[in-house]
Amino acid sequence: IFSQLAKTHQIFLLTCHPELVEAAANCIPDAQYWFLDRGKFELSNADELVKRLA
Repeated sequence: IFSQLAKTHQIFLLTCHPELVEAAANCIPDAQYWFLDRGKFELSNADELVKRLA
């Protein structure tokens, strides 16, 4: 569903589950990933985000 929606819509997916980040990375390889830490967002990548959430 996400890969189809991403073709025509902007999607914000907030999660603390590394498995969901991995699934999103497999479906939408050019997605941007952000890590929220103490109220501040940091640009990340899927692999780094999975490690930080694990």
